[in-house]
Amino acid sequence: RNLVVSSLPWLPGRVSLSGKATYARGNLVLQDAQLLTEQSQVKVDGSINLSEMSGSGEIAVDNLDLAQVSKVLGGKLKGVLDANGRIQFDSGQVEGQLSLGGLFIIAGFENLFVDFKYAQKHLTLDTLYGTILGNCSIDGSGDVYFDKPIQTYNLSANIRNFDLREIVSNSFQTDLTGSVIANGQGFNNENMQLDFNLELFESWFREYPLQFASGPVRVTTRTASFPDT
Repeated sequence: RNLVVSSLPWLPGRVSLSGKATYARGNLVLQDAQLLTEQSQVKVDGSINLSEMSGSGEIAVDNLDLAQVSKVLGGKLKGVLDANGRIQFDSGQVEGQLSLGGLFIIAGFENLFVDFKYAQKHLTLDTLYGTILGNCSIDGSGDVYFDKPIQTYNLSANIRNFDLREIVSNSFQTDLTGSVIANGQGFNNENMQLDFNLELFESWFREYPLQFASGPVRVTTRTASFPDT
């Protein structure tokens, strides 16, 4: 049956619920459950232990507004995502495996797979694999910390075909392949700063080929600079 309820913190406006729910001995089982708003759609098949507030299930999300999610997680996230996969939660911790597509802040991506865990305002990405920032392939891991007004994060990954213009719009064209260790802060144009330590091979800066290069790069949404080593 369908049910219309008041708004949720991460899904504003009127919310419509439909699907099958079965309750027995403290366990709630959801089958073909759908949650609809004016913008987003969430489909869930799974179970919840209400006494322990734990559960697991398959989830499919269309057009999830990250600005609303950030009201729960903290910070000022922007973007709209689609997600499909499996999640489980227990005692304030959420973990799972998801395939993602959409726009996150300034980064567009498709077919991005993540194996994640979230607890105590700390997001751990044990696996981050797929395509981001245009045609850039990535295979790595990282962390995001939401415990401060300006979020901090780190990344260790192998990349292929990264174009710097995807982050710095007025930069020169690049095609970078290699390994990267990055530490950053902020998720918006005003406070985002990324410090990269790069080891590149068979890459291009403008029209200049690079067989091998290494060193630090500092990137904001406005500039890219090469600090002294």
